[in-house]
Amino acid sequence: MAKKKQPTQRPRWKDGFRNVPADVPPEIAFNEISKAINQAKTESNRDKAKVLVQNSRRKSSPLHRYFEWDNKAAADNWRIHQAEYLIRAVELVWVEEDDDNAAEVATRAFVNVPPGENDDEDSPVGYQNIIEAMSDEERRQRIIAQALKDLEQWRVRYAHLVEVGEIIAATKKVERKLRRKAKSPALASR
Repeated sequence: MAKKKQPTQRPRWKDGFRNVPADVPPEIAFNEISKAINQAKTESNRDKAKVLVQNSRRKSSPLHRYFEWDNKAAADNWRIHQAEYLIRAVELVWVEEDDDNAAEVATRAFVNVPPGENDDEDSPVGYQNIIEAMSDEERRQRIIAQALKDLEQWRVRYAHLVEVGEIIAATKKVERKLRRKAKSPALASR
């Protein structure tokens, strides 16, 4: 019987991660960030992030290059982050009532519609009212395609947990069903 090899691991930049220095290989970043996290002795992750920023202020710090130190640019980026948070914070609540009880279903009021392959400047993309976005079949298909991408990222993030194996299998089954029924090339491909 062949001896089973130990799995190997390697760091990489997460897809869509912004503000990554192009000249820094992920292996180096992983080592630098790991060392800084281990050195930041705090009780909570929130405090740990604060300590990382404080320890990165010196130009000689290995993590200095990962942060925006121009205060005006950093303030503008923070306000953009706050605006995105504000957009995500609003929900629409539907209440279904009958004689005996009421049930509420809440969802985000705004949804981020990803761009399509043939979009131009006037194409409706970005955050939009969920009712309007879901009423348009093309935008609806884009949103579903993005949801499936997000689901795949979740599966990858938690694939190492045996306890969620059944959930992962069920999501794959639903995804295959959706792709078979797909009306949109964005949803059908993969």
